[in-house]
Amino acid sequence: MAAIRHLTRAPIVEAILDFRVGSLDPDFQPEAFLSLKDRLREHYPVAEERRFFQASFEFREGKAMPPEEKFGGLQGYNFKSEDGRNVAQFRVDGFTYNRLAPYTSLDEIRPAALDLWGLYVELAKPEKLDRLALRYINRIAIPSKGTLAEYFQVLPTHFPGSPKYLATFVTRISSHDPDTGYFANVGQALERGVDPLLATVTIDIDVYRVSDLAVESQKLVPIIEGLRKMKNEIFFGAITEATAELYS
Repeated sequence: MAAIRHLTRAPIVEAILDFRVGSLDPDFQPEAFLSLKDRLREHYPVAEERRFFQASFEFREGKAMPPEEKFGGLQGYNFKSEDGRNVAQFRVDGFTYNRLAPYTSLDEIRPAALDLWGLYVELAKPEKLDRLALRYINRIAIPSKGTLAEYFQVLPTHFPGSPKYLATFVTRISSHDPDTGYFANVGQALERGVDPLLATVTIDIDVYRVSDLAVESQKLVPIIEGLRKMKNEIFFGAITEATAELYS
């Protein structure tokens, strides 16, 4: 594994802090989130509606039928920074803070996310927090002439009798630590792009907790730090020093 440290050019394309709530007061209307527009205008001047959308596909007598589209009601609002890299999602099922590349650090993202979560609690008044998650999507570009073992500690299984050279793969593993109550979903995928000299491996790490969660922001800080520690152990445990040096 690689030594755990801050990478100055981290391959993170998106970092997410997600707060999921149970049902809100039946009288609460998602239009109420628009009242935050003036309060958020300085840092999040772009406001967009979030509406429910569902598409279903059906085959009849072996023929694909036109998709059936359903548009539901208003779910909430997205408030975005001018450059679109910071997104605050206020929804009836919770709040999500997204930071798009370039990534800075959780020390910068966490206070902003918790301040906005405080606004969500003030306005929507959720009775409880059902799930708190920290998710990082990493896209690591490596020279295609090398071997995966040079850059990654965790490799896909090679099935006996299958061709020797790997074209692509997708893996996903879910696990749980009963002592901390933390869960982890880790996905890994190899993609071949238009550049024949490079290959891209995506490592998607979603760590979360679903028990003993308060709604008060300060009580969530130790849990977020615990999730951060687990996320770092997973990421740096999955790569080699050669990969870490590419992004240092």
